[in-house]
Amino acid sequence: SSKPTFESIFHPIEDYNIPFETGYYTIRQLALVRQRAFAKLFSRFDSHFSAHREFRFQDPVLFNLIRSLTADGNSTKLKDWQQTLINTYIYYGKLNGCHLKNEELDQMQMINGKLNQYQYSFA
Repeated sequence: SSKPTFESIFHPIEDYNIPFETGYYTIRQLALVRQRAFAKLFSRFDSHFSAHREFRFQDPVLFNLIRSLTADGNSTKLKDWQQTLINTYIYYGKLNGCHLKNEELDQMQMINGKLNQYQYSFA
């Protein structure tokens, strides 16, 4: 098969993602209005959005495909906005451990679980 291109990787993802993010930020802005209905809607939607957003950055296969776009010297052919999008996916992919081996990933997930348990203990 042919090598993946920026368009073949990002267009399917971003075609679904852009309307979702636009809706999220619209609801977030409306939540600032002094009507309880908007704030309630935002509070219900916020956790779903966060989970969706994180899910994009937790796929090691996608992470490696995106990294391959810059590994072949292709990064010189990319536009600034394309390189920024690639950098964003690589950054969040690393934060989610996509670059780690199985044992390292298990250790990171264990530490993150412990941190989640204690995150509100110091407030």
